[in-house]
Amino acid sequence: MSQLIQLLRPTTVFLDLKPESKIDLLTFLSGQLQNQDIVYPSYANAVIAREKIYPTGLQTSVCGVAIPHTDPEHVKMEAVSFASLSKPVTFQMMGMNDQQVEVNLIFMLAMKEPHGQLEMLQELTGLFQNPDRLMELTRASSVEQIFQIIKESRKDEAL
Repeated sequence: MSQLIQLLRPTTVFLDLKPESKIDLLTFLSGQLQNQDIVYPSYANAVIAREKIYPTGLQTSVCGVAIPHTDPEHVKMEAVSFASLSKPVTFQMMGMNDQQVEVNLIFMLAMKEPHGQLEMLQELTGLFQNPDRLMELTRASSVEQIFQIIKESRKDEAL
């Protein structure tokens, strides 16, 4: 079974957010994870600090995506938070701090094991290489649609 499907919860999916900035977005998503007792209070500052040093923005053929995450000591239990944005926010490009990307989709990871984080990043990379599924994620209007699109993307990869 998909690790993403196992760790994504209906209560950690947010659609059509309108954050003013990357910091607002990361603070909101971190706060939601903390409110659900998934991460420690230190998670928000840690994810923001890590994003400054190791940016996670990626440009796909469809839209900008980001995979913010931080070290396991800030995580109580593993989870993934997903957000689609009604207006993009600017992230720095992964591996290229001097380049920016306008991000519409965010997968925030709360992982306890480095191996699990690597598997999750590989799964997300597969999803990001599927333009049809990414377009569907940008247009999804319900939590149920998000889960269905991700399940379908796993079937696509198996073909």
